[in-house]
Amino acid sequence: MLSILITGANRGLGLALVKQYSTNLANHIIACCRAPERATKLQEMAKQRSNISVKMLDVCQDKSIEALAQSTQQPIDILFNVAGVIGSSNVDRVPTTQEWLDVLQVNIIGPLKMMNAFLPNIRQGTRKLIINFSSISGSITLIDRIYPHCSYDYSSSKAGLNICTRMFAHQFASEKMTIVALHPGWVKTDMGGPTALLTPEESATSIYKLVNSLSHTHNGKFIDYLGRELPW
Repeated sequence: MLSILITGANRGLGLALVKQYSTNLANHIIACCRAPERATKLQEMAKQRSNISVKMLDVCQDKSIEALAQSTQQPIDILFNVAGVIGSSNVDRVPTTQEWLDVLQVNIIGPLKMMNAFLPNIRQGTRKLIINFSSISGSITLIDRIYPHCSYDYSSSKAGLNICTRMFAHQFASEKMTIVALHPGWVKTDMGGPTALLTPEESATSIYKLVNSLSHTHNGKFIDYLGRELPW
């Protein structure tokens, strides 16, 4: 049995991961989103599967993160930091300061706060695994390959998430935690758009297989959904 916490669980990849892991009724899924009352698909899934607990979480609010952490007394085997926003859609527009800060808040600060708040739970888990959803858009080396399909706010936020992931992995390496930044592929979600290459279900299936194979040797790495190591 695994205890798994997933942020951004109301749609896209988060919802697909809830579905993937909840098929094993021995697992307990803590599915988190900002507005559970509007998460129709997630709530319907939770009605059909008793091992899904839907929880309110706003990763932009410290009090929301703290409240969830304080009410979660069980060990956490896997923390999936999926929640994220895309920001502006192209390189031709520099976002306003507030727009940029909003993206950084969700994509960098939120996951870091989650990792820190749930450290006691992860320490008690058997897998001690944290998966931060990043993107090749955050790779300085690979940005030339995907340009101009990138943006200042989103790409910089994922690069920032990558460095926070690496630092956190170093900080707790002695505790045998495994903390990775994961590029889930180009996925047909609200963020990825309809022309993307993978469905959320296809990406989630690959991620499920990958996660089963992860060990402490992967700690602090930037990998894609097939397990290939990516350059920073």
